[in-house]
Amino acid sequence: MLVIAAALAAGSALAEEAAKPLPFDPGNYPPAVRMALGSANEECARQGGGAVTFAPDTVRKLDLTGDSLDDYIADFRDTKAQDARLFIAAAAAAVWKFW
Repeated sequence: MLVIAAALAAGSALAEEAAKPLPFDPGNYPPAVRMALGSANEECARQGGGAVTFAPDTVRKLDLTGDSLDDYIADFRDTKAQDARLFIAAAAAAVWKFW
């Protein structure tokens, strides 16, 4: 019984670690998507802010059109800009971008 409880606890810990999303990496996306992500950095800097932090799920890859080519959706809803209060309001006006 003790062995089963230990195995369940170990399996649960591994599942929790596997469920953590990977850090966001703009380099994983095509140039058009990276350009939009870069515009978030530019807007934050224009407002006197620092680094922009993207949520792990900022960009989703899927086939929207059925043409077997990757399409991308960028969701800036959870994007944060260090020290730029206006950035979030500006980002809210264009929360979604599609490619």
